[in-house]
Amino acid sequence: MKAITVLWTILLSLFVAVFPGSSHAVTNLTATIQGVQLYADNCAGYPGEVIVSNCDKSARDYGGFTIAAKDANVGPATVKAVDGAADKIVLENALIKATQSAVNGQVTYLGQFASPPDAPPTVRFERSASGTMKRGLNAALDNTFTVTGWVEGNEVATPETKKVTCLSLTNGCGTINLTKTEDSSTLSGNREIKTQFSFYMKNTNDVIELPSYVHVRNVPVGGGAGGPDDISDREGVTEGSEEHYVCQEKKDGEFVCKKKGKGKK
Repeated sequence: MKAITVLWTILLSLFVAVFPGSSHAVTNLTATIQGVQLYADNCAGYPGEVIVSNCDKSARDYGGFTIAAKDANVGPATVKAVDGAADKIVLENALIKATQSAVNGQVTYLGQFASPPDAPPTVRFERSASGTMKRGLNAALDNTFTVTGWVEGNEVATPETKKVTCLSLTNGCGTINLTKTEDSSTLSGNREIKTQFSFYMKNTNDVIELPSYVHVRNVPVGGGAGGPDDISDREGVTEGSEEHYVCQEKKDGEFVCKKKGKGKK
């Protein structure tokens, strides 16, 4: 028995040595979509994830729009969270489709993360969204997409809105490419990380494709994706001939957006 105890002690020590940065489990991972609250582990086979499509990857109805898997070969539309050296909460593989005209929708997801990263020294969080707004074979003219996020109640930069003002998908019309970062000099202990996006779809059957990410995540302070050297983080830069908007949230929860100039082709 003593030999077995010693063996387990050695194995545990080796595990800690090889995997010193093993991630913690994110707690209280939830998503709220049009008032419908979903929880982690809501679909068998996807532990620790919040599935926002149906479990079989088909479209789930949220009243005015549905969410399905963008690519069924990848899996269902899902919210995932990683708690480790680089915290992240992200929506992946989602296809949002309007089932009626003039639809306003909102999607929020959050979780409780453990330390680290901590500050001081400075830590940087990135809020970013990537996708496309479509109407048939064209960009979805007049549709909008707004994204924001928080770390322990502190907003990661200001909300940004993309409004579709042209039709050609090949010129970047309809492309969602919104990235901002925010530095924090004080952060310790457990923290809530939250991402939220809202949208307006003018016509029935308009879609928003979000195959890769809408997230808040920790990134290196020295640059990298979404860092200060990333062109997408510069004021007034978007793809295509879109107009760029910067938004502020009012006390009543509404967003007021101001145009910041034309994007570059």
